[in-house]
Amino acid sequence: MIKRLVIHRFRGIRQGTLENFGKINVLIGPNNSGKTAILEMLYLAGVAGRECEVLIPEVEPSAWPATTLNRVDFLYQEPMLRLRKRHNEPKVWDSSPAVLTDEYTLSVELTYIPEKDHPLRKFTLAAPPEEGGRKPVFGKRDTTRISLFRLSPHTVAVPERLLPDYFDEQDVTLENTFWVYLWEDPWVYRWDKRKPADYFSVWAIGGRLPDADHVLFFDFHTVAELFEQKFAQRAYKEVKNWESLIAYHL
Repeated sequence: MIKRLVIHRFRGIRQGTLENFGKINVLIGPNNSGKTAILEMLYLAGVAGRECEVLIPEVEPSAWPATTLNRVDFLYQEPMLRLRKRHNEPKVWDSSPAVLTDEYTLSVELTYIPEKDHPLRKFTLAAPPEEGGRKPVFGKRDTTRISLFRLSPHTVAVPERLLPDYFDEQDVTLENTFWVYLWEDPWVYRWDKRKPADYFSVWAIGGRLPDADHVLFFDFHTVAELFEQKFAQRAYKEVKNWESLIAYHL
């Protein structure tokens, strides 16, 4: 179960911490208060189940075990395409800085980060190493489909240059949390960028994440697309205890 969420620059949230999550949580607040942003962070972290390595030559160690977005979620929706559609963003991220290499890795170069020697100005997502070499896991579509990686709890500390100041203030360590780094522009808080880490949305999750293959983002868009009104009308009239039956099968 998720217990804690520490946020650095996600959409309209510059920074913040949520603690004491329960098994069921109700988010109440006015429009544009960050409720959906919180759900999106949990969704993206949860659906990031594709194993990879983040290769950052300028730090030690230079290879970090990680995961990135599954190709589809539980409802066979592409995760970032799902959120772009929700916010009326273009379906394809044409300005993606990711390039597919001849080795079928994703090379990402963020030329807009002012510090040219910053470790995350240029990094690579690659398949996990295996005996006999790395198997190709990325394709051309992934250059616009993938814009984040997730670090799992690790005993090795994240180098200070990759650490948002707010994480240090909140005593967040990789030893007991999952960290997500996202660089797609519309999801990064855009004002007052002072340090290289400010060009990323970074959030940490304490607790246990779900199986990535069983994660979905359920909102009114999902309801409108998958469940027609006549389905609800029939359920009300014909199916006894239909709410419990649906809950059981989900």
